[in-house]
Amino acid sequence: YYGLSVWFPDMIKHLQHEEYESKLKVFHREKVEQFHFNFSLENQVHKEGEYINDTFINIEMKSVKFEDSLFVDCVFKNIRSTETLFENCTIRSTVFYDTDLYEEKFIDCTFENVTFLHNKKGCHLDYEEENDVLIYLVSFLGSLAVLPGNIISALFMDKIGRIKII
Repeated sequence: YYGLSVWFPDMIKHLQHEEYESKLKVFHREKVEQFHFNFSLENQVHKEGEYINDTFINIEMKSVKFEDSLFVDCVFKNIRSTETLFENCTIRSTVFYDTDLYEEKFIDCTFENVTFLHNKKGCHLDYEEENDVLIYLVSFLGSLAVLPGNIISALFMDKIGRIKII
């Protein structure tokens, strides 16, 4: 019983992760010009895209990956990111202002006239534990459900007898 109560929260997290991965959106060779991204991007892969004169302002990027993409004259301002990567991208004349996009988020990227201003400081972790408390709370409440039965069986053990209780 106790082994299962410890295992269930991890199994629930694993199933939630698989469901999240199954809803991945892939965008291939999209060309976006003069667009204002004011909505969060989540669980997306952008391959071979072109972003020209676009603004990414006050958004959160969660599990977003840009592969082989081109960014020209773009502005990234006040961006919070989790598990976001730029891989093999070319970034030209682009400004990153007040973001947490650090060097380790850019893998094999080419920078031409790129400016990083006022990067967010501190420790930025690449994982979130938004459902962990809820998962363990449900497991704890399930364990509490057994408590009345344990108390009743302990009280009646001597009155009814051990063999009858079993």
